[in-house]
Amino acid sequence: MNPPPPLHIRLLGGLQLLLDHTPLDTDVPIRTFISNKVPALFAYLAVTKRAHQRDALAALLWGEMSDADAKNNLRQALSNLRKFLDPYLLVTRDTVQFNAAAPHTLDVDEFVKGVQASPQISSQQSAINNQQSPISSLTQSLNLYSGDFLHGIFVREAPEFEDWAYAERVRLRELAFQALQTLTTHHQQRGAYPQAIQTATRLLTFDPWREETHRQLMLLYARSGQRTAALAQYEQCRRVLAKELDVDPSAETTALYERIRAAGDTFPNNLTLRPTAFVGRTHELEHLDSLFTRPDSRLITLLGPGGIGKTRLALQAARHALQRGLFLSGVFFVPLEGVDNPELIPTALAEAVGLAFAGNQDPKTQVLTYLKSREILLILDNVEHLLDAVPWLVHLLQNAPRAQLLVTSRERLNVQWEWTVPVEGLDYPTRDTTPEQAAQTGAVQLFTARAQAARPDFALTPDKLPAIVRICQLLSGTPLALELAAANIRYYTCAEIETEIAQNFDFLTANFRDLPTRQRSLRAVFDYSWRLLTPPEQRTFAALSVFRGGFTADGARQVAGATAPLLAGLGDKSLLRRDEQGRFHLHEMLRQFAAERLEDAHGQQDAHLRHAEHFLALAEKAETEFHGDQQEAWLTRLEMEHNNLRGALEWGRETRALTLYARLAGALWPFWYLRSYYREGFGWLEPALAHMDDLPAQVQSKLLRGAGVMANQLGDYDRAIDYLSKNLALQRELGESIPLARALNGLAVTYHAIGNYPPARALWEECLPLQRAAGDRIGMAQTLQNLSALELDEGNYARVLELGTEGLKIFREEGIKWGIAYVSINLGTCLLEQGDLPNARLHIMESLTLCREFGSQDTIADCLDVLAGVEIRENQPGRAVMYLAASDKIRAELGNQRHAGGILMYEQMLTNLKAHLGETEFKTNWNQSVALDTDGLLDRIQKGDLDELTPPQPSKRADPPTTNPKSDTSFVVGTSVPSPQIPPPPQTGTYILENLLARGGMGEVFRGRDTQTGQSVAIKRLLPHLLTQNPDALARFQREADLLRQLNHPNIVKILSTQVENGEYLLVMEYVPGGSLRDLLDQTPVLPLAQTLRLALELADALARAHHLGIIHRDLKPANILLAADGSPRLADFGIARLTGQNTRLTEDGAAVGTIAYMSPEACIGEDLDARADVWSFGVLLHEMLTGKNPFERAHYTATLTAVLHQPAPTLAATHPVLPPALTGLVQRLLVKDRDQRPASMRQIAAELEQIAQKKEG
Repeated sequence: MNPPPPLHIRLLGGLQLLLDHTPLDTDVPIRTFISNKVPALFAYLAVTKRAHQRDALAALLWGEMSDADAKNNLRQALSNLRKFLDPYLLVTRDTVQFNAAAPHTLDVDEFVKGVQASPQISSQQSAINNQQSPISSLTQSLNLYSGDFLHGIFVREAPEFEDWAYAERVRLRELAFQALQTLTTHHQQRGAYPQAIQTATRLLTFDPWREETHRQLMLLYARSGQRTAALAQYEQCRRVLAKELDVDPSAETTALYERIRAAGDTFPNNLTLRPTAFVGRTHELEHLDSLFTRPDSRLITLLGPGGIGKTRLALQAARHALQRGLFLSGVFFVPLEGVDNPELIPTALAEAVGLAFAGNQDPKTQVLTYLKSREILLILDNVEHLLDAVPWLVHLLQNAPRAQLLVTSRERLNVQWEWTVPVEGLDYPTRDTTPEQAAQTGAVQLFTARAQAARPDFALTPDKLPAIVRICQLLSGTPLALELAAANIRYYTCAEIETEIAQNFDFLTANFRDLPTRQRSLRAVFDYSWRLLTPPEQRTFAALSVFRGGFTADGARQVAGATAPLLAGLGDKSLLRRDEQGRFHLHEMLRQFAAERLEDAHGQQDAHLRHAEHFLALAEKAETEFHGDQQEAWLTRLEMEHNNLRGALEWGRETRALTLYARLAGALWPFWYLRSYYREGFGWLEPALAHMDDLPAQVQSKLLRGAGVMANQLGDYDRAIDYLSKNLALQRELGESIPLARALNGLAVTYHAIGNYPPARALWEECLPLQRAAGDRIGMAQTLQNLSALELDEGNYARVLELGTEGLKIFREEGIKWGIAYVSINLGTCLLEQGDLPNARLHIMESLTLCREFGSQDTIADCLDVLAGVEIRENQPGRAVMYLAASDKIRAELGNQRHAGGILMYEQMLTNLKAHLGETEFKTNWNQSVALDTDGLLDRIQKGDLDELTPPQPSKRADPPTTNPKSDTSFVVGTSVPSPQIPPPPQTGTYILENLLARGGMGEVFRGRDTQTGQSVAIKRLLPHLLTQNPDALARFQREADLLRQLNHPNIVKILSTQVENGEYLLVMEYVPGGSLRDLLDQTPVLPLAQTLRLALELADALARAHHLGIIHRDLKPANILLAADGSPRLADFGIARLTGQNTRLTEDGAAVGTIAYMSPEACIGEDLDARADVWSFGVLLHEMLTGKNPFERAHYTATLTAVLHQPAPTLAATHPVLPPALTGLVQRLLVKDRDQRPASMRQIAAELEQIAQKKEG
């Protein structure tokens, strides 16, 4: 059954019913309803929304009739209603009710809901989160009130109904009246006078003789410059009151009329034009605008240090007030700089407002009399030296109820009347600000404007911006300092000004004749503030200069002897600022000034010593808490004090307080590690190592361990192993189990990072029993986590889950967030490898969330790497690129490198993504991703809100084939790059394609037949989709053809022709029917020695030919060696080969290209390659043919990489003693990891093989 059309019920201003916007005629009852009582009944039901007894409804509308007649009329009315509105009624034998579930609107409901949902709104409330503001909602609600409830609807002989309707009418009218009052006040406070006049005028329609509304309209007209209209409004008020009430306007209304009439057409003021434009301060001006309209904020103090811009802000706020007509009697500026006696303030006020004193009456009395009835704003500038006059100012406010004071001061007035508005520097660029945003900040704009005034040809250009930004940062946006700095642009460049300011704030001097003497240099400003301090305040202020980046009350007490009253006094004098966390801050220029005063008092050395000892105690206390559940709180605390800690270290180094310096650096290294300050931490730790012999053993151990850990994170593995090995030796001498276990763990981590797994495993296996015996649960969990990472790299997934789960359980029980984060990375990566993507993502997301809490940036980068692997598996290459780009960006900022396994995983993911997206799309996505804000991206990853950021995905590919590490298909994180299944044409040119032989990431190889000669050929076809998705593919395809043409050798596959048919690119080569060496080794893992020597000799000769022409194969492996019918080899697949010395972007060094188990160590780490890379791969081939095993291949790619990089090849002389010694010796020389020790010439290798073969035959 279809729902009924929506019914719109309008009861405000009349009665109208609209069915789907078509009106039912309620004005002519005969056409629709049989009487007015029928729609009145419906209105009653709709408004009350409850079930009514039939008897009650009959009495409501037909109460003057008998019961029988009343019920009969009710039946007829209901019948009439149901004829038109049946779906909107619920009628039973006993009750009648409006069907609120039927689609409908009721203007009464919407109006009441909108008004009641809108609070009493002040001018400071606004829209939040793109929702409608309360004012907008209130305005819309009032638009529904088009008149009184059921206006013009008369129901005869129904007194009960009329009583109900009247009560509703009064209720709704009062709601509308209150809403209009709220709206009028809001517009008035915002200075939106046209809107306020409109709503106030509507208010008068409700109550024409309400004097308060008439007065409000008079003020609105006056403040909007409509003086005539304001006076006319008074006349209207007078006539209405006389006609309706026969009374005159009240004294208050008449007094307002007189003030408006006396004010004239313009508002009195003494504000003068300023020589420079006002810059910034938007929020402060809005705040002051709102305070001017509040009846309870009549004493406003702009509080701030000298030169901060209090006077300029006060004058600009006064101009705003003047433009808005807020003060009918005017706005006056009262300068007090030259007034040195509080008793002279009344005289200064009189001069400002133009009051001439008469007779012998007290000036104070005359000023109070003058101000008593005036609506006036007085700006009292520079009150800090006249605070004894504050009680009289309060007396003034008490006796002049319409007067308002705006005061500028360096010190609080400290009275209950005072509303304090702190004034700080202009907004200036921070580290994260873009150049475009920096140019729009108030500080940069002020500097630029004043520089242009000094030198008209000055312009803000990109080359000047960095220095200007630094100037603004050094000066913390202080306006006077910026103006003084900019004045020097006539003689200095921006960079020179920056340098001068950083070295000496006395540079900030200018001889502006229109500036007071005390504002012509920053030092003069500070000297003035200094003289206002008491001696105890001066001593405390000077001592506080040793702090950097703020301090706590406890720190101030211990270092500077600052009591709470002293700190409060300095704060009241605008020399200290306290933030929301309760920390105190000194402006940097003030700090430098205070440091000079400390030096003058010869207290510098003692204060710095107390400062360093205080923060050493803090660091050593934090050190004991890093392994507990309060770690995050201590990390946060040290982060807040980092500048103080740096200052203490600098002082210790400069004054050669070596023990204190070493103790502090040794205590801080866990903080630097956990917060990813690797480079900085190493820079503090290493200098202390030069004085090891003078330090206690425990301090030596901390320094060695910390420096080793930092070096490891920076990829400086040689120094890491040196420092950590020395620490281990030291701890073995000391013999304490827990420190020894930590030393073992530290060295093992570095061995693991470089992929040298055997010593890493041995150290951890020695470490774990020590921790179990000592009850060091957290250390034990850390070792379990590290062992799980090692097992992960070796592909032992069951062991990863076993160790990781045990470690995770301990970390959770102990509440160690960093431990949970680190072990979750291992578990997530393991689950990714096993294909359990949902649980892999859960673990990584938990790790990411925790790492962001405690600030481990490098681990965040690790999380992004693994998440990229998840996205690749879920066919989201755009997101994967985004995550890898963000990870690279983080690592670049840290100077941090991926560990050995991570490097290969990363390179393989890049290869996968480039093949999937194509080079052009990949680069576009990468560049877009690098430009993203990293913190914003991480926020969206955690919220799962990435749709807007993720580039469009390419068309869905076929399911990926099963990975075979020995196959020719590239693989990434356990999966290969899928390619579209596009069928080849059955015939192309003179060739017929018969069957598919192989498919790789770049192309397909078919067996074909020449239709003219009948010859079998191999036809390599470039995958069609790569022509659009990967522009490099065609170039690489053509390079292979060019190289094959040059390589005319019997053991290298010959090229017959290249063809382009119907947009398809084909490479026609000789057909080699015997399969590949890979196929042969799969059938016969260990080849006979004679066959091995014959194959090796021919391959060596082919490679020698390629190397002679300057061509490196770079992908030598069994799958790329084909076998002819006679068993002779053919070297194939030169698709990634490269000419020696050539570095095209197709074969760029620095990327691990090839199959890892056959790649040389230098190829794995992306170094420049020469022919010795092929020599290594040839040695691997030879070893595999002789033994049936690749010497480096393992179950997992990271374990394979580790073996290639760090594990020596098995000694064939020991494992296969029957082989000729010359042959086993040659293989060992081919597989030397240092390429400088390898044979350099394949021709030489071929000669040695020939000699070995001849000896065997002989």
